[in-house]
Amino acid sequence: MHVQISPKFTTPVRKINRLSRKRSALALACLDVIGGCLVAWASFEILSNFRLVASEQLWHAVLAYAVGWVLIAGSQKIYRRAALFDAGRAARMAVVTWGLCFALVLLVTFGTRAIDGMSRIWLVSWACGTLGWLLLLRAGWSWRLNRLLARDYCDKRVAIAGHSFDAVREAARRMEHETGNQQRVVCTSLLPSDEAFGTDGAQRRQAIDALEVKIRDGGVDCIYVIDDVSSSQAISELVSRLSRTAVEVAIIPQLGIFADRAIGVGRVGTIPVIQIARRPISEMGAFVKRCEDLILSTAGLIVTAPLLLLIMVAIWLESKGPVFFRQSRIGFQGQEFRIWKFRTMYHEMRDESASQQTQRNDPRVTRVGAVLRSTSLDELPQLFNVLANQMSLVGPRPHARGMRTEDRPLEELVSEYSLRYRFKPGLTGLAQVNGFRGNVDSREKLRQRVRYDLIYIDTWSVLLDIKIIVKTMLLVFQDRNAF
Repeated sequence: MHVQISPKFTTPVRKINRLSRKRSALALACLDVIGGCLVAWASFEILSNFRLVASEQLWHAVLAYAVGWVLIAGSQKIYRRAALFDAGRAARMAVVTWGLCFALVLLVTFGTRAIDGMSRIWLVSWACGTLGWLLLLRAGWSWRLNRLLARDYCDKRVAIAGHSFDAVREAARRMEHETGNQQRVVCTSLLPSDEAFGTDGAQRRQAIDALEVKIRDGGVDCIYVIDDVSSSQAISELVSRLSRTAVEVAIIPQLGIFADRAIGVGRVGTIPVIQIARRPISEMGAFVKRCEDLILSTAGLIVTAPLLLLIMVAIWLESKGPVFFRQSRIGFQGQEFRIWKFRTMYHEMRDESASQQTQRNDPRVTRVGAVLRSTSLDELPQLFNVLANQMSLVGPRPHARGMRTEDRPLEELVSEYSLRYRFKPGLTGLAQVNGFRGNVDSREKLRQRVRYDLIYIDTWSVLLDIKIIVKTMLLVFQDRNAF
């Protein structure tokens, strides 16, 4: 076996080394500070003819800006390499730092009374000009770095070693693509399996020797070793040998179906573990959300009590049967619970198993029920489910166990469907306020609902809940998907 040099890398791969990256970050920081000071001076020169600002006031503000920028930018870590390659991320971080910095300028100038008599026009023009400079500078910086990447520059030159040619090739492809060519694969090494080459290890050592020579020549900064049970002895020897070199060595575990779900690496005692899922909400977050549910659902029941009574009377007068309809739904962690709703169908035509989804102008739906369903008022009794801790005000909408789409169970149509069970079901949700209410009569509709549900679970916050609740209230009388 021998080290294989990809034809794609026949030309030398030039590297943005760590030292030049630090100098680049320092140069960018200097340009940020100097640019802001120059904008302040230019604004002063333009406005000084109108006697709107005194020079001593200018230097108070400029000094506060320079010191504040250094301190705040350092704490915000806006000069990290990853942020500078992404123009959008760099711009967002710069805007946050700019806002905090000018808030500090105002605080200092007010505290020292340097603000007295200072022109608001000058402050605004200085702040806006500095913001424009910061955004323009980052756009150019990111453009330049990405141009370098396109010209075979890279941040890290890597080698990949493994037993399977397909595994090595796929790892190389994904590594370059998903890092935006910040990491370049300059060579690969195929290691023989333990079974194929016995215990003498001559060919294995030959492959490792060739790779070590490449590393000692200075052409590799990091090596990734693809773990494989069939070549454990080769991998053990390779890692042992490479540990003596001044390069980074990392293991790529073969996780099979879990490969795309690994989210972190840690240790339990001395045992290394790979995390493939985490709790969707912390204990404090769950406590806050429960308090939110209790307060808002109690207030909702008090405010809507007269309306609830009127609806109950209307249902009782129109058709025989109970006022409420209860149905088994799948909730948190796949547990079954009984959901409360106002009855909207004739009692003898009810469908507790949800085997047939409600259609537009469904003959089973009563006249009062049609009004309730079109305004979603039939869902109001679920506030009792919220109080009973079976549901939340906001979350993925619960479905009945027997519900089917395209004549197939929902879990079979979308593989990520069961991930919704990691959060308590809600009376409303992100999918509902984005137009995905009503029937789930196609795979695509179900996929979109699941997509929004998972986005909500991954990005939950109290503010997001409030936004969804407000949007739900605004959509009550204008949602065409409700019937």
